[in-house]
Amino acid sequence: MIGIDISAPMIETARGHARARHIENVSFRLGDAQTEHFAPAPEVLLSRFGVMFFDDPVAAFANLRAGAAPGARLACAAWAPLARNEHWRRPLELVEALLGPGAPRQPHASGPLAFDDADYVTAILTQAGWQAPRVEAMEIALHGVSLEEEAAIACFMGPSGALLDEKQASPAQRETIRAAIRAALPAYTSPAANGGVRVPAVIHMITARAA
Repeated sequence: MIGIDISAPMIETARGHARARHIENVSFRLGDAQTEHFAPAPEVLLSRFGVMFFDDPVAAFANLRAGAAPGARLACAAWAPLARNEHWRRPLELVEALLGPGAPRQPHASGPLAFDDADYVTAILTQAGWQAPRVEAMEIALHGVSLEEEAAIACFMGPSGALLDEKQASPAQRETIRAAIRAALPAYTSPAANGGVRVPAVIHMITARAA
């Protein structure tokens, strides 16, 4: 099994997790899945919240299909629409209330919500030569360490974090937002059985096969 990522810190983190768990049947390398040549040809291609960042998704998926073994399976996880993900929607609303809305979002622009339209995803997979593309909305529960950490994460990741960066929010404004998000979190989270918090979310599970 080979893991590939364009980010060196992500690769090092993955290697560290593998070492800590004594997983020896996986290797990692720095590379761009949009252009990478895979050898031997993979029979299964998996991505968890990565494909939404392709600059040219049709070209990227065409490259993956060209390098895959006949009949190879593709399975990717991506975020469903913002309206179905309260853990992102509510923090964004709080930032907008303080700083105003951001610039209009270009449909399907590279980013976390690029694949929130199921019809768009199946269309690009079909254009890229994949067979039987399917997008299924799945309800899941994310596991967070604590409400405090979830509030902090919302200030630098996802739509709320992006808007804070766009508005060049001051440290004081960021702290105001963090406190507001922390106060709002209990309305849409619940305690996890093994500690921490459960955060309901909806993702798109994307599957297809190579011809």
